[in-house]
Amino acid sequence: MTYKRGGVWWIKFQHQGRMIYRSSGQTSRTKARQVEARLRSELAMGNFGILTPKSIPSLAEFIKDRFEPWCTGRFPATSKTWHSWYRPGLRSVAAYKLLSSRPVTEITSEHADGFAAYLSAKGLQPASVNAQLRVLRSVLRKAKTWSDDRCAGHCDASRRNAS
Repeated sequence: MTYKRGGVWWIKFQHQGRMIYRSSGQTSRTKARQVEARLRSELAMGNFGILTPKSIPSLAEFIKDRFEPWCTGRFPATSKTWHSWYRPGLRSVAAYKLLSSRPVTEITSEHADGFAAYLSAKGLQPASVNAQLRVLRSVLRKAKTWSDDRCAGHCDASRRNAS
C-alpha cells in the first residue's frame, strides 16, 4: 500500500507478521510502487538488511559521542553551566555503571531511582541528588529528541524527589 505524507509517498506492507513502514523518497506514485515492489522482492529473496536494527548506544556512549560535544559547543569552556552543572553531573552518571552501561532505550524511572539511591548512599544532600537527576533527565531528553532510529524508544526517567 502506498500513501502520501507531505509531498512524499510512503510504503506500508506486512512481512512475516510485522508491519513495515518506509518512505519511498519519491514524489511520484508509480515510482513509489516500484520501490515497494523492489522492497518486497528483496525481502522474499531473503535480503533482510533493511530490517536489521541499528545498534543502540549505551548511555555512556551517547554522552561521550553526542551529548558532551553538544555541551562543549553550546557552552564556552569558562561557562559556569558547563563547569558547575553539566561536567560534574555527566561524570557522576558515567561513574554509576549500572546506568551508564545500559542502552539508552532501556533506561526507566526505576534505573533513575537506583541512581538517586546510589548518590544518597554516597552522602550527597537531596539538592545535589536532584541536580544530578536533572542532568540525567536532560541527557535522556536529548537522546529522545535527537533520536536517529538508534535511540527511538522510551528514553524517559521520571522525576524523583530525593528528600
